[in-house]
This record gives sequence, C-alpha cells and structure tokens, in this order.
Amino acid sequence: MNHIDNFFARFKKAFVGNSNKKEAIAASCMSHAGLNVTPEQIEIKGQIVRLNISPAAKSNLFMKKADILADINQKIKPDISDIH
Repeated sequence: MNHIDNFFARFKKAFVGNSNKKEAIAASCMSHAGLNVTPEQIEIKGQIVRLNISPAAKSNLFMKKADILADINQKIKPDISDIH
C-alpha cells in the first residue's frame, strides 16, 4: 500500500507546482497590466502560457508583455517564453 501512496504523491507535487505557477502569473498580470486574471483562466503548456481572457484584455496585456514575462521568469522556473 505504501508504494501506491508514493506513486500518487508524485502527481500531487506536479499539480501543486502548477498551481503556484498560475498564482505567480496572475499576480504579475495584475501588478503590471492591472488585469484581474484568475488561475482558472491560465493554461500552461511547456513554456507557453495561454490566457482565456477577452480580446480587449489581451491587447492591454500585449502592450506590457515584456515586463510581465520578465517578472514571471524571476519568480518561476523553467522560464516562460511567451504569453498568448
């Protein structure tokens, strides 16, 4: 039974890490662009972040994209290369 617990513990660590990344991304979007992005609106695939937000919010985000990416990459590793 102990082996099964260890097996599932690996997945738990992966989900907790992803949650922390989403919180850091949401905080960076709020501080630099003034966008209130929830973790549910954020998808991370490899080094690319996809935000499920309105087109108007995305255009505001893209104007400050360099600052947001720099802030995110200081907080989390591996580095995020792009935001869509």
